[in-house]
Amino acid sequence: MVALIRLMSLLVLTVLALHCAGGDDRQVLPIREDYSDCDSTDVDENVAISCENGQLKFFFKKTDVISAHHMPAELPKTMGSVAVEGDVILRSAAPGEATTRHFVAGGFGCWTSPPDQRVQGYLFIVLPLRHVFGILRVNEQDPSLKKLNFAYPLMFHPSESVDGLGAVNHIRGECREGGDGAVGLTMWVNGDEVGRATDSHFRGFQSVAIFARSSESATDIRFDNFLVEQVD
Repeated sequence: MVALIRLMSLLVLTVLALHCAGGDDRQVLPIREDYSDCDSTDVDENVAISCENGQLKFFFKKTDVISAHHMPAELPKTMGSVAVEGDVILRSAAPGEATTRHFVAGGFGCWTSPPDQRVQGYLFIVLPLRHVFGILRVNEQDPSLKKLNFAYPLMFHPSESVDGLGAVNHIRGECREGGDGAVGLTMWVNGDEVGRATDSHFRGFQSVAIFARSSESATDIRFDNFLVEQVD
């Protein structure tokens, strides 16, 4: 658990508006984006976000300073249930013997917070170098989670379904409100159901997000075939 807390403390949320061409932030469902017609860039001294060869690219230039990008895509209305999915490809990372201790992750989130507030919601991630998946509760409004960089692991386990460096990992995450006040969270990786969790902290989903994180410089994480839809 100490090792997990140390890893989670390195998390940084990197969220990009899903329609690269701009316009109204409020999206009509289903949202489909294959990044074939995308010319958006977002660059700071640590992370460069751009479109390249029909994919959304996150390139971590350096990670000595933790940086965060929050540009959520707003859903058409507050929703009780939503599914978010897409491809995550780790193209490059730190070399060789050190990779097993690095935190390099990509995935997708469903947020209950409005776009102009600090993030609250749930996150579905894979760590290809470790062959690990995670379902996380994110709450940037809770000071007690500061040591975890505001992300609490509901599930965080190795899985043979998670492929490694250079492979496509297709993630699907579903966030569903239940009648008992809890939210059911289900995650699939490459067609296999890998985990289920239940949480009662948040309800009413207002936005979705793309997530990328690396503890190492020169990390290249790509995204493709993004889909957001309502689920019954």
